[in-house]
Amino acid sequence: LSPSGVVAKINIAVSVLPLKGITQALGGDLVEVDVLVEPGQSPANYEPRPQQLVELSSSQLLVAAGVPFESVWLPRIRANFPQLSILELTPAVAAWHDHDAIDPHRWMNPREMAAMATMISAELSRIDPANKDAYTKKLQQLQLDLNKLDREIDIMLAPLTERRFVVF
Repeated sequence: LSPSGVVAKINIAVSVLPLKGITQALGGDLVEVDVLVEPGQSPANYEPRPQQLVELSSSQLLVAAGVPFESVWLPRIRANFPQLSILELTPAVAAWHDHDAIDPHRWMNPREMAAMATMISAELSRIDPANKDAYTKKLQQLQLDLNKLDREIDIMLAPLTERRFVVF
């Protein structure tokens, strides 16, 4: 609780916009989510604005997606904000790939998004154990929705013999 008696929200930064939606869905009114790479910016050559770095100082969590700018900036962020928890989603979702390259748009796959949601929910529960049940309940609903979406996509794509996509 804040001094005024209002429940304090967990301040979270996410590296890219798709992670904002899933993090907000899991945290609901218990979280405030900011995005580092804003619409129209490229995660390949992104550099945080000074104001974003100031805002990171009040964040409890940074959710990283494994996009290119993170390889340069995460070590700097760790060094400058030692109190900030950083959740790197790359290890959990890399297992879905049977090749060496990791798809930078992997959140487009409902199964991979479900794996990311599980990790985010676990981290929210670690940071805010008093609301673990709320995060678990929202995760369960999100998993159901993502599983349903995955089945719908499988049905839509089943008749196609050529399965090549361009994701933008």
